[in-house]
Amino acid sequence: VMTVLAAALASFLQFGTGFGATCLVARHAADSPRRAAGHATLAAGLVAGLSLAGVAAFLLLRGPIVVGWMERPDLLPLAAPTALLFAGLAISFPRQGARIGRGAGQGGVIASMGGGAALLGLAFAVLNGVPMPQVLAAYAAIAWLLVAVLAAAATIALRRSCGGWSRHAAA
Repeated sequence: VMTVLAAALASFLQFGTGFGATCLVARHAADSPRRAAGHATLAAGLVAGLSLAGVAAFLLLRGPIVVGWMERPDLLPLAAPTALLFAGLAISFPRQGARIGRGAGQGGVIASMGGGAALLGLAFAVLNGVPMPQVLAAYAAIAWLLVAVLAAAATIALRRSCGGWSRHAAA
């Protein structure tokens, strides 16, 4: 229930930013690298800021959401890992879009393979009776590790072709 809630919250920020970053970076990288880097930076910054605001709002309102609206007080201990999972899922998309927009596939393949193996490990953990707060916290950690790998891959790709995330005008 909580992972679906995190994915639903993240979907508001995922849709558009990843695709938008992909399209705008790919479109402007050849003729205006500074503009491409600016679009990638804007998408990443916007989603990061909104995600952190969403985490704060969810943590402040976790009682009314989980206990009042969902009527599941037993899920209250899962609110903090859910908030971290939501942010990790949302923040990865513009970085993935910037990476794809520059045609850098290697970082995404490595991240996907590692993430898939880690999620398979989580499935075995659940089957072996690991408590859900630990499983959800591990899922959030995997999402943030994916953010780190995608950020590194996007940074490398943008440095190669656009000078970095947000290149300033030459003096």
